Amino acid sequence: MDINDQPVISYLIQRIKNEFSKETYKKQLEIFILTGNKRLNERLADVANKYGISVYFGHDLNIPLRMFDLLTKKDFQN
Repeated sequence: MDINDQPVISYLIQRIKNEFSKETYKKQLEIFILTGNKRLNERLADVANKYGISVYFGHDLNIPLRMFDLLTKKDFQN
């Protein structure tokens, strides 16, 4: 859904980026959108990429597994 010719999710992304701008600038924080099926979420990925947000496509139904897979692949410590 669009508001003022922008996807609604873009407003949320902008607010998150603004709130954590210092942390992301200092490389203390990286923002991701975790989602399922790549084909079904292409538009979400396009919006995220526009704002420099990484998208991870994982398991469609098992959200904890999706999160675990990303954390394992990126080797995050926290």
